[in-house]
Amino acid sequence: MRVAICDNEKECIEYLRKMLEKNPLISSIYEVNDKVDLDNIIDAREQFDIVFMDIDWDHLPKNGINYASEIHNGAPATQIIYVTGYNDRFSQDVFMEEVNLCGYLVKPVEEERLKFLVEKAYNNIQFFETDKLLLESKKGSYALPYRAIRYVESKTHQVIIHMGREEYVFYEKLEALKKRFPKYYVHCHKSYLVNMNEVRRIEGYELVLRDDSRIPISKLRYQAVKEQFFNYIRKTI
Repeated sequence: MRVAICDNEKECIEYLRKMLEKNPLISSIYEVNDKVDLDNIIDAREQFDIVFMDIDWDHLPKNGINYASEIHNGAPATQIIYVTGYNDRFSQDVFMEEVNLCGYLVKPVEEERLKFLVEKAYNNIQFFETDKLLLESKKGSYALPYRAIRYVESKTHQVIIHMGREEYVFYEKLEALKKRFPKYYVHCHKSYLVNMNEVRRIEGYELVLRDDSRIPISKLRYQAVKEQFFNYIRKTI
């Protein structure tokens, strides 16, 4: 995998580099040490498999969470692993920007934890590339990656697959279709099946997604949805 280490402290980059060089899953390592380097990879839409992003960038108007979001906009498949020396300071902020979040490391980084997250990122990439929903319509056959689907909406006898700016409509029943989806989807309402990677928070009887759109939660499903979402978040970090 091709990785980038983004940190304004060169000794931290070197520390991570030495551990990553031992990992056979890593093919190349790119160092990002200042705002110019960050802006360059964002503007060029550099395609990395993993970006290790330090959250706290001294003397810059943005933090690493903001930069990670900008990287995600240009390269949405890139796995983001946050790195910080402040264990609690940013713990509530890491879900406030849309990124492909793989995990969270606290300095000084433990080698076993680093190895675990690299393997997790590798598995995520393999899963994203191979695990797809196969559907037929009058317009043709489609193979839609599960992780790229934001949510599924049921209307009359149709389902609408929402994928970013694209939508796909099929004649299917949501109740039958949901059996084909992985466990990180939550059936929050009789008409909605939602990818929990897209959920920013639960607010009242609604799921608030990363783009601020809102999906209803039925009262009957509320407690189960809440438990499923927070169990998933705990496993993600």
